[in-house]
Amino acid sequence: MSQKGFTLVEVLIATSILAVSIITINAAWSGNFLRIRKSKSYNLASSLLQEKITEMELKFKDRSFNNIPDKLEGDFGSERKNYRWTFESQDFEMPDLKTLVSQGQDEALDETTLTILSQMKNFFDKSIKEARVTVYQKIRKKEKKFSVSFYFVDYNQELSLLGGG
Repeated sequence: MSQKGFTLVEVLIATSILAVSIITINAAWSGNFLRIRKSKSYNLASSLLQEKITEMELKFKDRSFNNIPDKLEGDFGSERKNYRWTFESQDFEMPDLKTLVSQGQDEALDETTLTILSQMKNFFDKSIKEARVTVYQKIRKKEKKFSVSFYFVDYNQELSLLGGG
């Protein structure tokens, strides 16, 4: 009489294959969940940055640069307890274009060009204020930082070149 069924070796092989498959699928799903959680975190931080930049632009829109504070900070309330923000501003300093323009030229720049470059630098220094918004996300005991720089521009500044009005 022959008995039909699986031998112990066949059952062990099938169980091993099943175990390896479950471990592989679990690792793949865990990685996907981690990426999804990270993606949601980045998306939220991006939205909070945009929200705060828009708020700062509206708040300081028509103010003189002297009335824009150097530093502000706060949080996003009880809805977003793990997030806080900072706003920092500083005077914009235009790079000196004289050295850049004079590179590759054998002769020195003429006085008119130097004066124009100097006046343009002064104009941009007075017309632009640099700002940065940073959103911090607290994850356990660490903080992750997301920052964006932007500029306030005073379009009412007058540019006078070579003493003209």
